[in-house]
Amino acid sequence: MKLLRLGYESIGDLKQFIRQKIDNDANILIQLFCGIDDTKQIRYILEALTQELPHAIIIGASTAGEIPQGEM
Repeated sequence: MKLLRLGYESIGDLKQFIRQKIDNDANILIQLFCGIDDTKQIRYILEALTQELPHAIIIGASTAGEIPQGEM
């Protein structure tokens, strides 16, 4: 098992991360934690994930706050 973490900044950064770090043939579980309530933006992210990793299982949850790199 391998655990990778990415703090989302842009679709371009997300796609680059996927292409450089993830083997698309592997069994993949994506946990998406999102603190924004912009459903259009969330759909945009999900579309990018499903295009790049069509066999991945994606689960998600909303959050009131993130703890990036151990800081709030």
